[in-house]
Amino acid sequence: MAVSEGVRYKVKARTNGACYLFHKTPHYDDCEIVHWHHQGMGGRSSDSEANQPANLLWACRECHERLHGPGVPWRIERYDPDAGVLEIIDPGGHVVDHADIFFHHRERWAEAIRRYAELSAALGQGRGACSLADVHLAWFKANGDAWRVVEEARTWEDFVGMLGLSIRRAQAHIRRGKWVGEQGIETLAHGIEADVIDALRKMKDVAEMARLLGIARDGKPGEIWEEIDQMKSGPRARKWAAVKGDVRPFEAQTKEEALAALEAGEVLVRGSLVTSGRGVKDE
Repeated sequence: MAVSEGVRYKVKARTNGACYLFHKTPHYDDCEIVHWHHQGMGGRSSDSEANQPANLLWACRECHERLHGPGVPWRIERYDPDAGVLEIIDPGGHVVDHADIFFHHRERWAEAIRRYAELSAALGQGRGACSLADVHLAWFKANGDAWRVVEEARTWEDFVGMLGLSIRRAQAHIRRGKWVGEQGIETLAHGIEADVIDALRKMKDVAEMARLLGIARDGKPGEIWEEIDQMKSGPRARKWAAVKGDVRPFEAQTKEEALAALEAGEVLVRGSLVTSGRGVKDE
């Protein structure tokens, strides 16, 4: 039966070229157009009803043989590709579980294909796009065998290695991506350096984390690290100087503590407060 190139492309594109039928993961080898109904639908012309997308599937030869080969065939009971319906009856008269029909997994695998392309691109761009790589790698780790979107990969370790990552580095990406997903900030985190994300995810104050995330989004790396360092370290010990002939430097957190630390006859002449990124403030 003649099927136009336009129709062939549309049928194949439903699963990005993977066989519709008896597979749980994408299978691309030896695939071809398969008709649901062959006869009584307007003949063999490309514009006949039999050769329209609603009557056509894309399947490998082995699966095609199950439907139309010798012996007791497997039978398509209902098919409506636009509605996502594909019901198949096995030779014993039982309905085939959707889990065993790739057509019912096509959206998940389309998502995997999209995410893999973006993941590869993000890793290639370096640190500036690390948060996008984090989110996608966390998604692959959480979605079972979605890593099989890379045909050559036989294990999760293969998949990670083909991305140019060590397992340890991949785990760091996943931790960040999981946190970003849990916070619902995938869009906000896009393009922020990995080190900044690592610092933010350790913060307990959600409001303060959101404020700093906004600074990071505004592209102010110096300011964001100044803020993070100050929050991580807090006020450090003040550096004081006492005089009794010679100058004796010492440290104390408050002026009261410094006064209490003076030795007999000493005079407190100067103090300063040091915080990361802020420099010295004389008092």
